[in-house]
Amino acid sequence: MRGRPARVCTRRRDDRHAHRNPRGFRIPADWQGVVDTIDLFTVTPDTPGNRRILMPNSQVFNNTIENITHHPRRRADVAVGVHYRAPADATRTALERAAARVVEIVPGAPADPPPRIVVVEMGASSNNGQVRVWARTPDFIELRSRAKAIVKHVLDAEGLIIAFPRLDLHPDPAVESALRALAGRPDDRKPT
Repeated sequence: MRGRPARVCTRRRDDRHAHRNPRGFRIPADWQGVVDTIDLFTVTPDTPGNRRILMPNSQVFNNTIENITHHPRRRADVAVGVHYRAPADATRTALERAAARVVEIVPGAPADPPPRIVVVEMGASSNNGQVRVWARTPDFIELRSRAKAIVKHVLDAEGLIIAFPRLDLHPDPAVESALRALAGRPDDRKPT
């Protein structure tokens, strides 16, 4: 189809489809964008960063295409990793307060369905969870960005530490002794 750009998702004039916009298709290889042309051999999308991608049709037709703007709402998941020493009840309360604050002050955050706090895993360095809030699709990126800032602010205000990856090494005593000898330190001194 040459001559006229093919939009994968168009904005309609009536309110029933106001949530749809031309930004929102995720195509193979994790690209997002608006399809400009489809021809015999390639699909040509433009990315949100205004880059043009030439993609072989086989890559598009043999993979799943995700329309991320079809529905009027999207869920924004904010990942949170909290230090193991943080009290679980205090952490949940702080995250619930942060989620309520997002709904209260961020435009595009509907109160229904309500936000949720979920524990995802007990990670290597932290208790990992998600703050899940809903956004009107056109407001998704702004809402997710502001939600992250609000979660960070609330956790800081409560003195709850956001964990970072940590690796503790416990060398074999023979290796530790050899390393000290190489460094010219006697065994009774601890390395600095």
